[in-house]
Amino acid sequence: VESAFESDGEIRIIASKRLSQENKPVLTDDAPLSEEGESRLALIAQMLDEGRLQLKIGEPRNNSDSGIFHPKLGIATDGNRITFEGSINETYNAWYRNYERFKVHRSWDEVENEYVEEDVKTFERLWDEEHDDVEVTNIDDAIERDILDWQPESDEEVEEHVERL
Repeated sequence: VESAFESDGEIRIIASKRLSQENKPVLTDDAPLSEEGESRLALIAQMLDEGRLQLKIGEPRNNSDSGIFHPKLGIATDGNRITFEGSINETYNAWYRNYERFKVHRSWDEVENEYVEEDVKTFERLWDEEHDDVEVTNIDDAIERDILDWQPESDEEVEEHVERL
């Protein structure tokens, strides 16, 4: 985040709408943040406000309750391109305790460039909501849909909720 912020870079992220147990306290203000964590969130908020960070939500179209959108694919461009992919989550355990794999492909390498082109094509299909297996929505639409999931299905359910309050 810091290098993208300082270089006026842009970031596009497609993430799962499901949070890990490790992330929930941080995102619901139930956990104290370090100064470093607060600073990262401040930069993220600034990039969002400036339109330099764009977020979308992905979930499998055949979504059963157990299925999640889980790929980790990144693309960095500065004239050349690198793509990276792997199993690693952005958590302390993933970086320092787990066994994980992480691959980097470079556009200036003739063999690796084939992987770069395929990674870019896959990401753009997802971002443009053109992937057959994954539904991708803007973050606002996803939040609204999640809230609407709580909407009572009948007048009787509405009354039950009113009585509980």
